[in-house]
Amino acid sequence: MNINFTIKGTLVNLIKIIAGLLLLLANPILKSNTMHTPNLLEKIIQEYTPEYCFLLEEIYGKGMMSEGEAEGIEHMFSEISLNNKKMLDIGSGLGGVALYLADTYNADVTGIDINPWMIAESTNRIPYHLQSKICYKCITSNDFLDFPDSSFDIVFSKNMLTHIDHKEPLFKEIKRVLKPDGILVITDCLSPVQGVWGPHMNTMATTDGLTIFAHTKQHYRTILTSAGFKNIEIRDDSLLYKNYNEKICNNFLIPEKKEKFIKEYGENSYQENLKSYQAVVDAFELGEVIMFRFTAYAK
Repeated sequence: MNINFTIKGTLVNLIKIIAGLLLLLANPILKSNTMHTPNLLEKIIQEYTPEYCFLLEEIYGKGMMSEGEAEGIEHMFSEISLNNKKMLDIGSGLGGVALYLADTYNADVTGIDINPWMIAESTNRIPYHLQSKICYKCITSNDFLDFPDSSFDIVFSKNMLTHIDHKEPLFKEIKRVLKPDGILVITDCLSPVQGVWGPHMNTMATTDGLTIFAHTKQHYRTILTSAGFKNIEIRDDSLLYKNYNEKICNNFLIPEKKEKFIKEYGENSYQENLKSYQAVVDAFELGEVIMFRFTAYAK
């Protein structure tokens, strides 16, 4: 899934990339935000190039950076009241989740991300009728959230925190910006062994060129508790996400979808993507990766 954008890419995607880069170059705030980013954050920013983000969007759906589309969002927040809530989306990507929540539940959503191009692109995509409900901000560190205490009813992150190794400072900041009755909701892929991914997850990460960190359910619980969270509940969503990735693999094999993908991204990208998503399916099947939903309350 980590591709080199060639002349095989479509003119539409090329225009999107040029437009996004011009917006970034024209915005001195966005340019300066990356100057003081630690090396690891710089590396992750470089991994999520515009062309890679557009490719993920092609696979996951408009604005989405992870599996499941609307169903995945609804399942993530099942049994949690969302109407008219003030929410913080950590790792907001292209803004698909924020748009869905604002449009469906009249939520006020602030999205944050370390990638300045994503912030510019997602901001540009906010429809007119939601411009008072959504905003995006670029951050330069996971250790500080530039919001007052008790700002949000819900803080959430959908399948993005695997890119962060040391989550403790972030969890403490999340605890600070949550209202006293606020809730943290996370979905993340974890390993059964702390600090070690199995061979299929390593295949995926190598093929995609991604930096991901292997943490266990117990490690998560420990650092959430250390950050001061209460009533921590954990749900295993692995079967659901295995099914999502199986569906993606099956879609790649549909002749007309295969032809369209190869026309836009090239044969090599097609083969790499099919290999990568099949590796994820195998990892779920063998228990090398487990998808958990965590909910934790500020008090």
